[in-house]
Amino acid sequence: MHFPFWIRGAPPWKNRTVTPRLFAVAGALVLSAVGLILYKVLALGYEPWPQPAPDRWSVQIEIPLKLRADESEIAFFLPADGPTQRIYDERVDAAGMSFFIRPRGPNRIGMALGRPEDGVRLTYQFSVRTRPQPVDPLPEVIPAISEDERKHFSDLLASTPTIQSESEVVAALLEELAVDPSNRAAALRQIHEFLVKDVETTDGREGPQDAASVLRAERGGSLGKARAAVALLRAVGIPARVVAGVRLVDSGRGELVHWVEARLDGRFWPLDPLGGALGFLAEERLQLHVGDGPAVEARGAEAGYRISMLRERETQYQIYRRRVSNSDRLLDKLSLYSLPVQAQLVYRLLLLVPLGALVVAIFRNLIGVPTFGTFGPILLALALRETGILWGLLLLGVVVVFGWLGRQILDRARLLMVPRLSFLLTLVILIIAGVMVVAENLGLHRAVTTAAFPIVILTMTIERLAIAMQEEGPENTAKLVLGTLLVAITGYWVIANDQLQHFVFTFPEVHLVTLALLLVLGRYTGYRLSEWARFRAFHRDGLQRAG
Repeated sequence: MHFPFWIRGAPPWKNRTVTPRLFAVAGALVLSAVGLILYKVLALGYEPWPQPAPDRWSVQIEIPLKLRADESEIAFFLPADGPTQRIYDERVDAAGMSFFIRPRGPNRIGMALGRPEDGVRLTYQFSVRTRPQPVDPLPEVIPAISEDERKHFSDLLASTPTIQSESEVVAALLEELAVDPSNRAAALRQIHEFLVKDVETTDGREGPQDAASVLRAERGGSLGKARAAVALLRAVGIPARVVAGVRLVDSGRGELVHWVEARLDGRFWPLDPLGGALGFLAEERLQLHVGDGPAVEARGAEAGYRISMLRERETQYQIYRRRVSNSDRLLDKLSLYSLPVQAQLVYRLLLLVPLGALVVAIFRNLIGVPTFGTFGPILLALALRETGILWGLLLLGVVVVFGWLGRQILDRARLLMVPRLSFLLTLVILIIAGVMVVAENLGLHRAVTTAAFPIVILTMTIERLAIAMQEEGPENTAKLVLGTLLVAITGYWVIANDQLQHFVFTFPEVHLVTLALLLVLGRYTGYRLSEWARFRAFHRDGLQRAG
């Protein structure tokens, strides 16, 4: 195989200095890294790239109390875990009353008993993490309900004082709509369409909100329309129930809303008479309880009901932290997510340094870009990550220019090297401090992070800049400056990538690949890319003479 002359003697697998043993070691490192990463992804469920974290909400239910008797009994619904929500971190302030939780059918009830002071608030706080709800189209054909299912869900087919599925108004409306009970899918769609289009939505404060009254008036609130839909569905033999909940919105204050769940084809399908969604809910909601009963019941007191919420984004770190703390697997226990938070912050930064070192090695050994120092550019890249690239380069230029001017003035004193460098270090610190003070007074708060610059590296860079100007001249010094900036900016784009940072912290074994690449790079002795133009004429003349 013929390779271009600028890599003749390369690639590494053709380079005599790269031995088979070295390739074997590098290959073993790569295979080990790939094997560990695949095991974490496929067996342990780690995500290679950060995924959108599920929404977490902090919710508070307040029940203001006005006493009407010496002893009070307050009962209110508590949300429960379900397919679309996970409840945790529950806290209760019972205002001095005894508090306990009891099941009631599919719901949970919070009970508070005692003699509270007048005007106090019963407070229940919790966190909820929502889960995506299935969005499946309603089947065109739905099989008839079995006898076993009819018996099991008999309460969802029964008529009640507020859901009068056996009333004359329900029967008359079904006859008017020509609903065919034998075609369950078509009957459900007809009933849902009628409730959405023909029944006016109100705030629910005008008139009774039982099913018969709403259907008779063809207007009703959230609860009234849900009761009406359930009554019509039960009348055609479809088990259905009212569900109460709250819209999860960022406004902070929530209002109770009601929708319907119909039992079809072995599962409950949501129907929203308000929003019009069929088979799914068009917005994110917290389910509080099943049934059309009031949210709170009080005996011996008058109880209000207020609910508020605050959205919190759960970070990928919190998700993995919880997974590691609850796992007994060895690799989970050895994960960096098991470290304290402060240690994690340190290693999130340190694990990026090897990638920066690899960038430096590629630029210097393969491309041939000159820089001030070996690792100076990557330390500057880490500083740019804190300041941002535009502000960082501007502030870096200010510090280096003023430091170089101070170094030129310092030449007249003819100091020895150690005192000179110490003087220059102090000067750099004072310059950075001055830049921070000026930036703060100008309102440029981003510039205050100039303190992240590696002060010692800046000092040595200014010293080498001054020496290079004297020994190599402005042209070669400019090449060094441009090379250093090029490597630092490239390193910045590598280590500032949040997805890459997540990947390296979650899979630190990827640095086995970094070690393998550095092993092979370290034995490469071919031409550098920058030498192509430099030696092209020489190589052409050599080929002509050889011919």
